Amino acid sequence: MTNPFATSVPQPVAERPAWQQPYAFGAMGALVMLQSLVVGNLLAALNHAEFSDYLLGNLMHLLPGWLCSVLLGGLAATLLVASYQERHAAVLVKPGRVLLAVAAAIVLAGLLYGVLSGFLLAGLYGWLSEHGSLVGLYQPLVFEPLGLLAFALTNLLPLWLGLRLGARQARTPAPVGRTSVAALLALCVLLLSLKTLDILIKQVVPGYSAALPLALACLTPLLGAALVFASSWSALPARLHRLRAGQLLLTALAIFVVWMLAQLLVAGLLVMYALADRGSELFHPALLVAMGAGLLALLWPLTLLGLRWIYRAEAA
Repeated sequence: MTNPFATSVPQPVAERPAWQQPYAFGAMGALVMLQSLVVGNLLAALNHAEFSDYLLGNLMHLLPGWLCSVLLGGLAATLLVASYQERHAAVLVKPGRVLLAVAAAIVLAGLLYGVLSGFLLAGLYGWLSEHGSLVGLYQPLVFEPLGLLAFALTNLLPLWLGLRLGARQARTPAPVGRTSVAALLALCVLLLSLKTLDILIKQVVPGYSAALPLALACLTPLLGAALVFASSWSALPARLHRLRAGQLLLTALAIFVVWMLAQLLVAGLLVMYALADRGSELFHPALLVAMGAGLLALLWPLTLLGLRWIYRAEAA
């Protein structure tokens, strides 16, 4: 029987939905990017009959870029919302309305940017297409900053405005589980790996190449992300005081840069031995696979060092 004079203890029924707000916005960001890719390819296929054959013939070439776009939309939204909540010690009162408004704003901003960029950058895109052989490897130096600018204007800006204008309620940030932190760190490394692979495929690998080598190349970032997740999960405390999105991004960038430098060093040594006609035995398939596995396993200690020197997790 319930005591009518007992003092009721407030239950943290809203704590779990508040804790889930960054991930809800992350799912929204990923779905919006996926919707943009699907609609854009569908419209291109309807307007150009040969585009369907192009998609089927270059599916493995396009897949890393598509995955990168979806990951970028989801990760950027998740980390931005989490960072905003931690910095202001507040959560959204009605996150559903803000989420729908931000999703609509992102779609409209994307359409508006597409129309404006078609007028403003048509000359630049046309010149790069005509002089592609002259520009060569310098194309990413032009297209990638433009892509980041478009993403900032059409995705990050509407999300930031939604967080600023949405009604907020003061609340101390809840502790974060190590599984969430490890997954976000692994996804950040996966994003960087896929973007690098996407640039290399567009610049080096010709169209309609064999699908199996490209599939194996796409599998490497996934294996690397799995290693980063396992390593960080084993090293982090069970519950962390805060997520600290900025330090997490910096840690992922440092891990990836050092890992890429190690790969470039090994590749450079192999080329030097090949040019000197002394390293033909180094190109045996079994030895190359062993080198690749060693470079992949290098992500484990690099993750541990990054978490210790850069992220410096604070246990809750």
